[in-house]
Amino acid sequence: MKSSIAIFCLFAINLFCDADFLDNSNEAFELNLMHQITKNPQTTPIATSKQILELWRPPSFQLNCDSIMNNDKKYIDEQKKQRFTIDPKEFDLPMDCNSIKNRAYYPTNPLSKSEKEFPIAYARIVYESYPMIELFFAMSYSPQNHYCYSVDSKATAMFNKM
Repeated sequence: MKSSIAIFCLFAINLFCDADFLDNSNEAFELNLMHQITKNPQTTPIATSKQILELWRPPSFQLNCDSIMNNDKKYIDEQKKQRFTIDPKEFDLPMDCNSIKNRAYYPTNPLSKSEKEFPIAYARIVYESYPMIELFFAMSYSPQNHYCYSVDSKATAMFNKM
């Protein structure tokens, strides 16, 4: 779970920050691949489209990552006031399998021999924030793994429709 959180943090930093935290010298293939996809969608060897990558990214969102990493309280407080939120009423995306597959990059083969030989089973109970659930699924997806989502009884009727 800690590695998933670390990958998510690096993914979020890479998407929303100007600083180039990941470079070609990074040995983690998956992170470098994510960097290539998010920074250069037209030049990546994987067939992707720009709309896939911009679905989860606010139209105008720039963070000064140095200020955040240096714990600049004033800057962080200013950014908190401008926090990007998703209104579930406006989240009107098609929810069929093909549409979900087209919103992200889902590899068809394991990225490494160890991934192929040691698949992971995920079981999650969900009840809110569908966009984050789909984003986390897309970020952690690998074809050899198994995924089970159970909708909790606390979920709203709108969440159940999604």
